[in-house]
Amino acid sequence: MNILVSINSKFRHLMCVMLKSLCDNNRDLQINVYCLHTTLTEDDKNYILQNAKFDNLNINFIEVSDAIFQHAPTVRRYPFEIYYRLLAAEVLPEQLDRILYLDVDVIVKGNLEDLYNMDFRDNLFLATTNVGKVLTWFNSLRLSLTGKRIYPNTGVVLMNLSKMREVVKIDDIVEFINNHKRAMALYDEDIIFALYGDKIGLIDSRIYNLSDRQIAKYNRHHRKKIDKKWVDEHNIIIHYLGPNKPWKTGYKGILKPYYEKYEFTEE
Repeated sequence: MNILVSINSKFRHLMCVMLKSLCDNNRDLQINVYCLHTTLTEDDKNYILQNAKFDNLNINFIEVSDAIFQHAPTVRRYPFEIYYRLLAAEVLPEQLDRILYLDVDVIVKGNLEDLYNMDFRDNLFLATTNVGKVLTWFNSLRLSLTGKRIYPNTGVVLMNLSKMREVVKIDDIVEFINNHKRAMALYDEDIIFALYGDKIGLIDSRIYNLSDRQIAKYNRHHRKKIDKKWVDEHNIIIHYLGPNKPWKTGYKGILKPYYEKYEFTEE
């Protein structure tokens, strides 16, 4: 199984926590992680290698130049590294035909084989969405788009690298950024939505990309609630998206124990 992450040194601890959960719940799989970065130091790499040392895990560091995105918009929550997943087909080994991208603020609490082996059905990506019809329409209007598209959450994305090498062009991405940067809001998600939103297959977010925000929204509209018992029995990937993080004060939700299970104290 091939796993893709993209980080700077600020996220090295979270990466190790995520990998700990991944390896613990997928012990029968050999996992090859490809870490895209620009600024990781040797100390950062050694930290990751020492704190994510598992028998079924191999980590490959791939340095990426940030020059290609020098004019792309960023804010504190969204550093340059969020764009690097768009380069996956360009910078990863050619023999890889698929890879699962994971944000480092996720916990993998189950086996990933079913997700990893899903049929792409000619799509570039398999992903979840948190956006309904109204917001999808608004995002199309904001970015001057027409046609039916899916607005993805890019925290968990299965990538069809073989097809991406045919379709995803860096020049198209740069041109879109240059033409729309003032209108962009969620940056890499905007790019995928605009350029490839008609080539996304949907996967179940409650199983593969569950957040406290989603639980709250779901429970407001359904009599049968998502509770911890449901999460224990059905969910595979938890995503602590947005500012509501279990490692910060003021966290609200039911998903904190799953992070605490894999958290460790830095030496």
